[in-house]
Amino acid sequence: MLPGFVNGHHHVGLTPVQLGSPDMPLELWFITRMVTRNLNIYLDTLYSAFEMIASGITTVQHIHGWMPGTLSEVEAKAEQVIRAYEDIGMRVSYCYAVRDQNRLVYQADDEFVASLPKELQGPMKRWFERFKLGLDDAMGMFESMHARHNNKPRVKIQLAPANLHWCSDKALTVLSQTSKKYQVPMHMHLLETSMQKEIRLAARRMHRGRIHRPLRYARSAHDAGARRLAQRKGHRAHGGGRRMCVSQLLLQFPASLRHRALNTSRPRGSTPR
Repeated sequence: MLPGFVNGHHHVGLTPVQLGSPDMPLELWFITRMVTRNLNIYLDTLYSAFEMIASGITTVQHIHGWMPGTLSEVEAKAEQVIRAYEDIGMRVSYCYAVRDQNRLVYQADDEFVASLPKELQGPMKRWFERFKLGLDDAMGMFESMHARHNNKPRVKIQLAPANLHWCSDKALTVLSQTSKKYQVPMHMHLLETSMQKEIRLAARRMHRGRIHRPLRYARSAHDAGARRLAQRKGHRAHGGGRRMCVSQLLLQFPASLRHRALNTSRPRGSTPR
């Protein structure tokens, strides 16, 4: 006899591979996800819930990825996710992954669009414009969903800064303050690829601890190990006050380093397809 397992990090039902997006280094994989087909999010969530229950999982941390649409449209999709878990009877801790910068590459969105050939700038700009949920909207969605769901026995609403390079200092500060105000934990992705590691190391060298400081007062929680790990690895700020935002760091790397980071993103020992 075993207790129900907890899935501490979950996104979707049908996998990207099932939807035609091949397994690639993250930075290239994002591009393939731009043209993925739209799914009924309620049925997709039910599908993954069936699979989890069959595997002995009764509790899930659902991190809702970046979604196109207005505040009301994104919130409606979030409600469908929660309704699916309620209908099947699983426990869920729901959070919407907040990102407000560098949303496709490790560079400011407008700078990235301007760097493209003229014939691609218009389509790329229109693609970004589909995502209308700003930082204030995301925090408003958290507050309204927290008020509706957080007192339920099988549903909790928490916070999720998507990753350090996807969140501005302002976003990290607001998320930290909201975590403390509502006494909810935070769930954050950390290093996922070699390129992100290079950016992280460069940030530490140029201004140690700057990207961790906004999270200092976030609520501590047993299921927020990734956030605590980030804090433990933080350092006092120094370096003569030199400041450089994460979105600028990649631009400091020579082309050979960017190429190496992409080519070493796959697990060691694996062969290219």
